[in-house]
Amino acid sequence: MNFEDFKKYVCDAKSAHPFWFDFQPDDAPDQDSLARAERLLEVRLPQEYKNFLLQYGGGYFAFGNVFSLEAGSEWNLIDINAEFAHLRAGRVLISENSNGDFFGFDVRDGVCQSELCFWDHLDETWKPSGYADLYEYLLKVALTN
Repeated sequence: MNFEDFKKYVCDAKSAHPFWFDFQPDDAPDQDSLARAERLLEVRLPQEYKNFLLQYGGGYFAFGNVFSLEAGSEWNLIDINAEFAHLRAGRVLISENSNGDFFGFDVRDGVCQSELCFWDHLDETWKPSGYADLYEYLLKVALTN
């Protein structure tokens, strides 16, 4: 799915269910903040993730969350990845499900892959999530009731 199609789904969801978006999202970063995050994490983030952050900011997003770059946010990408560095093992954490599980991107040669992987806290292993990219994940998790 491309970003324009994703934005249409979001617009339709906001029109049909505005209360899904009652929580204030985090502020959108600028390009310098994105570049700084990539330097600190020593990765190149997927374009889908960067597009999402620049458009929607991150934090609360309907029935989900996406880690943001807003300083001081409970959803701050840099802070969460530092706090849970022991779980990362070659990944960047970008979302969680409030049950102790994380979603993230595999990192290969310093580049985050678009496909999401899943940290299962029960058996403490990383698994494929089945989501091809951030847009698919958000459509199926955050924009579905």
